[in-house]
Amino acid sequence: MNDRKNKRISKPKKQHWVPRFYLKEFSIPETKKTKEPQVWIFSRFKGDPHKANVKDVAAKRYLYSQKNEEGARCWKTEEKLASLESIIANFWSHIINRDFFDLDKEWVRKGISLFVATLMLRHPNKLCGYQALQKQLIGFYDSFPKDDFGRPNISHIETKNKVFELDTSDWFKYQHTTEYDYHKIFINMIEDNAIGVAKLLMEKRWSVIFSEEPCFITTDQPVTVFNRERERFGLNTKGTLISFPLSPTKVLVLDDQFNEPSSQFYSLSKEGSGPINITHWRYAHNFMISHRHPDEVNSEMVGFTDEYSKK
Repeated sequence: MNDRKNKRISKPKKQHWVPRFYLKEFSIPETKKTKEPQVWIFSRFKGDPHKANVKDVAAKRYLYSQKNEEGARCWKTEEKLASLESIIANFWSHIINRDFFDLDKEWVRKGISLFVATLMLRHPNKLCGYQALQKQLIGFYDSFPKDDFGRPNISHIETKNKVFELDTSDWFKYQHTTEYDYHKIFINMIEDNAIGVAKLLMEKRWSVIFSEEPCFITTDQPVTVFNRERERFGLNTKGTLISFPLSPTKVLVLDDQFNEPSSQFYSLSKEGSGPINITHWRYAHNFMISHRHPDEVNSEMVGFTDEYSKK
């Protein structure tokens, strides 16, 4: 009997929402080639800057493998994400270690787009968002008159000239959604929407801002999506920008400025990394991740802000 076949394959308890191969590129230089690379961490809420092992950053126990009502775990989503990470990791050095790479190559766009899409969807703050939205909807539906069974007496909702049919037969189950139910929604949204989001990203204008010296940070929410003109917006809203640090020397920018040349590499402006780092720091969920001490990064950001305020 083959003992190897009888060995139980260990499953990862600590599951990352920002992959380790990506975090490693932002590691402190003297630790990068060691078995346990480290990064600088700085929380926007509390505590002093500190060093952390990459394996302990942006990770949560069983994030994608919560137990169901019977106590069993499903590893399908974690395995799919791990498989994608393995594929991306194989060509990541081609992306970040070359001075220039072809942004128009289909395999480059497809790979990076799918990677960025999953980073956007797999963050645990999405789970919190689904929970908050569900509670709002429950409160909204509960405000309607009830039928003989105590369910909201409503058959449809009309909004923006669209009619949505409602089935309230499972109202009581919906009203008492469990933690596992929320996780199922979270996981299903990753699997159902990743391809669609990736396709939207591929349609954007792509460019890269690069620096001769490593200076860019990343965060625990590395994909920054913002719109300077609107408070409420989507990926297709005019003026929406997506910024993603590829490495400490390169930042990918996706926008809709199609009147400008596409697939360009732009050298960092004389203003330095301050404006770009400020943007990523502003939209971080909790903490900054950097290859250099956060005090140095913060000093540059404050310096840029002071100079900007004088103009």
